Amino acid sequence: MKLMISVCVITYNQEQYIKKCLDSIVEQELDCQFELLIRDDASHDRTPIIIEEYAKKYPTLIRVLPGEENVGANVNLLTIFSACQGEFIAICEGDDYWTDKNKLQKQLNTAKKFKDIEFFTHPASVGGDDDTVNKIWPCQAPTFFNVNDILRGLGQFAPTSSYFFSKKALVALPIWFGKAPIGDFFIELYLTGMKKGYSLDEVMSNYRTSSTGSWVDTISRDQTGEKGVRAFRMIKIYLKKASLDFPEHKPAFLKRLEYVDFAIAHQFMKSGNYSNFLRYINKAGEGIGDIGLSAKILFTFRYVKIVILGLYKIKKSFLYAQTIFQSWR
Repeated sequence: MKLMISVCVITYNQEQYIKKCLDSIVEQELDCQFELLIRDDASHDRTPIIIEEYAKKYPTLIRVLPGEENVGANVNLLTIFSACQGEFIAICEGDDYWTDKNKLQKQLNTAKKFKDIEFFTHPASVGGDDDTVNKIWPCQAPTFFNVNDILRGLGQFAPTSSYFFSKKALVALPIWFGKAPIGDFFIELYLTGMKKGYSLDEVMSNYRTSSTGSWVDTISRDQTGEKGVRAFRMIKIYLKKASLDFPEHKPAFLKRLEYVDFAIAHQFMKSGNYSNFLRYINKAGEGIGDIGLSAKILFTFRYVKIVILGLYKIKKSFLYAQTIFQSWR
């Protein structure tokens, strides 16, 4: 059978999740050949040992790429992409897993049907470390979507574990991708490009919220807000870079930048830095009301310091803009 699909798994310190991830991949049922490529980013736990166990069990299926050096998620992805031999590529990060044994076959069939489309997604269940499903992550768009849909959605457009795309589409990724603070969103943006994408309306994977050591977990645990401020400021820089490649979508990029300013404002509020909170929430503007009730309240009462800081101390979770922070992975 022809090798059609390369499944890419990147992982770092995910010993408690990686088995479920790999099991969900090796159990896929397909009418063609696929390969599973794994690169661990120099973990300090048992993740590499577990990966080697699977590689020995499935020697004709799994290829393990050397991972002695920690290079970061985006460079890790680029490294594994360059080793792919399949016509199509699917991604499942080590803390996520697939829930449908026919996921790859269904997306391959869809790709063969819509030959002019190169990027495919689907919804996912969303849960915690105990695998309890809390909600469904929709793809925030109709079946067919474009760059404008991706930009106007809150946070990340689709779950990373749903990504399925043509290998040849990778040439669209910008040269700065390896240095960007996030990867998922820019993969969505550039692989959809000037064409359109397709979302299959079936829940076929699971996304873990705030898995231990993840980007979201790191930001949410930082009570000073310093890590979050640095991260979101970097996101702004790369959003502006991306906007130069999509000039016809300038209004949508400006709206996206407003959302990031609100995220920065929230990080300053975590540390009680009211002056910088006020600076960034004013930069974000009234349009952040699209995010939800908490954003509307913060903007409405932004000049009443005692209310802003008081609300945050009373119930932090109420003011936590989850739709933003848990989507920027």
